[in-house]
Amino acid sequence: MPGYRRPHATLNGDAANPIVQSAARIRRAHPSPLPSPPGTPDLCEVFFTSEHEEGAGSPATYYTFPTSSASGKSPSMARSVSPRPSYFALSEPKCAPPPYSASAHPFKSAGRSSSLFPQLKDTAGLNLKWRTSGQQDPDSKKRRPPTTNWFDNANALKLVVIVLLLACAYLTMVPGGRGAELRSMMSPIKLANGPVFAPLMSVAATMKKHSSFRDELRPGSQHLISPNEGELALQVIDLYHLAHLAMTSSRSVIVTPFNLPAGTAVGPSTVPFSSIFDLQRFKQLTNVEVIDYDEIRPHDGDSVESLGCWVAPSILADVSSRARSMMINGLASSFFPIHSMGHVLNSAGEGDSIPRIHDFLNKFVNDVPAQTGLSQQAIFSQQAQTFIGHKHTVPDAQVMCIDPSLYRPDHPSTTITSDVIEAKDYTAFFSHGRHLYFAAELQETAMDIASFVLGHRGPYISVHISAAAQKARCELEQKPEECEPSIAKYVEGVDEVRNLAVAGYKSGKNREHRHSTKSLSVLVSTDISDLGFRGELASLGWTLLEYEDLELVQRFGAWSPEIMDGVIHSSAKGFVGTKGSPKSIVGALRTQAWRQGPTRFVS
Repeated sequence: MPGYRRPHATLNGDAANPIVQSAARIRRAHPSPLPSPPGTPDLCEVFFTSEHEEGAGSPATYYTFPTSSASGKSPSMARSVSPRPSYFALSEPKCAPPPYSASAHPFKSAGRSSSLFPQLKDTAGLNLKWRTSGQQDPDSKKRRPPTTNWFDNANALKLVVIVLLLACAYLTMVPGGRGAELRSMMSPIKLANGPVFAPLMSVAATMKKHSSFRDELRPGSQHLISPNEGELALQVIDLYHLAHLAMTSSRSVIVTPFNLPAGTAVGPSTVPFSSIFDLQRFKQLTNVEVIDYDEIRPHDGDSVESLGCWVAPSILADVSSRARSMMINGLASSFFPIHSMGHVLNSAGEGDSIPRIHDFLNKFVNDVPAQTGLSQQAIFSQQAQTFIGHKHTVPDAQVMCIDPSLYRPDHPSTTITSDVIEAKDYTAFFSHGRHLYFAAELQETAMDIASFVLGHRGPYISVHISAAAQKARCELEQKPEECEPSIAKYVEGVDEVRNLAVAGYKSGKNREHRHSTKSLSVLVSTDISDLGFRGELASLGWTLLEYEDLELVQRFGAWSPEIMDGVIHSSAKGFVGTKGSPKSIVGALRTQAWRQGPTRFVS
């Protein structure tokens, strides 16, 4: 009853009290393994009062709980305990022991861990907090199941991608005039009833094949295209000159596949631009838009389109090779001479004549009367040359076909006045051609071939000996005594290039590097098949490239010298070439621009 005090109530007394019973059970189940230090009270008085009689001020019934000291025989009750929902503690226990101190009691062990004692709950359902902070409550392992929210970040991203794909398909195909079939397939009803990607797959499968490469060009865009002529190196020279012209005239370039001359080709007779050169890198470095014709040509390989081309009057009588190169790509070309200009060279026959030609063409592009006059001239021209079996086609303004005779020097030998490369003679190369890098796969294969034939991956000097270019030059200059290549002159050129390479490496290089430069290997490519001539080259310790070698073919496949020679030349530390040879010119330009290596021409 309220106010009545029982002076020495213990856990063994008041058997009917639930708190006393709980404490007794805990003590019996988990006896303390350590004795209590002397002087530690064994009993602790706790006072309770009824919440209804709190204001009466009468003392509450109290109970005396056994407590452990610092080493303690039983769990330490450091907090007040509420025995029932109708009671709450008035004060802290009067004789509560001090908190445990590791320094005061060094014999702490795992056996004293409070995890030995189960977690108690009073009748109110509150935890007694006997667990340490490092111990995990078993109830905490029961995690709440994740909420299922369909519109999370991942699904939202997928939805956005699907919507963009559908929008792109609709915008690029339906407005472009592809026909009623596509409009029906892309209707909202069909899209709603079918799977998400089914319309896209159906559109791609049933897309109408375009009948002309012009269908793939943007409306209002202007382009340049040119027929291929000569060996592969000459076609490359034409390409970077055409890119230079496209930049000055604000047009893009449509590049047709390169032609490999008959008798030297291994594999197909035409090679796409992107299989040899890095198209994307060239576009980024030059800001010239280049379109690979293989990407826009009609799907039907047998279709033939008509195209009109402008040429210089001087070569109108011999356009058969140009017509054949265009016909290989499905273009039946008509060639019309521009009588107001021909090939432009200065009085001395030297220097870069390209700027004067560019000035004329720029005026032509921006002068509507001039275009009209030339078109009328082409319509009534009696000199037009067309591939047999096709009618004349007047050149148009959107796709301007222009022959290399209008933008490239007539013959390389007429503009080269020295045995070294001078930038003033090669404006188009140093502006655009130097950025025409080879494809990575082709470059890697070329380095493997060079390492295989040399026996090492060290630096080398590349030599190109062209009997055809030597003969053409001697006939042009009327020097018959120089029509045969001289090995002694090439030896002089190699020695000079080696000395220049050693001198160039002296600054900032160690002795070992200079020694390796002095002993550079020599790798030779030539069109001369005479065994005696090739034997003399081998006796000099020079290594010849022989792409017909069976072991080389088995290891690296069959390669055309037209392609592989250019890559190997451009990777050399020095280059010696034949004066007047397009392949030697391009090899020397690349060696100087890409490797900063010395170059020499032999005449």
